[in-house]
Formats: sequence, structure tokens, C-alpha cells
Amino acid sequence: MAKEAALSRTTFAETFKAVSGWTAGQYLTWWRMQLAWSLLSDGENIAGTANKVGYQSESAFSQVF
Repeated sequence: MAKEAALSRTTFAETFKAVSGWTAGQYLTWWRMQLAWSLLSDGENIAGTANKVGYQSESAFSQVF
């Protein structure tokens, strides 16, 4: 994300936290869970949802969700 924003990793991390109150990792996890909630609500199975939101295993996804 820092590269896309044309910032150093440190500057990006500090700016992201100052603006949003979250780290980029926290925000990414939150966003993935919002997408997962929508997919599961639409009837997608857990394995498919985990894969679509970037988790390699149902177990890892389930621990976060």
C-alpha cells in the first residue's frame, strides 16, 4: 500500500494510523471480514469465503472471523 501511495513504509504506516486510528493491518482485517460477512450472508460456504477474502485455510479464517 505504501508503494501505491508513493510513500515510505514508515511514513505510510504513521499517516494511515493518524488519519484512521487503525493500523493498515487492522483495517485490512476489518475490510476482509466485511466482505466475508456479505459472502456468507449470500450463501457462500466457509471454504469459498475464506479463499475469496484471502485466507489459505478455513481454520485461519475461522479464528479471525
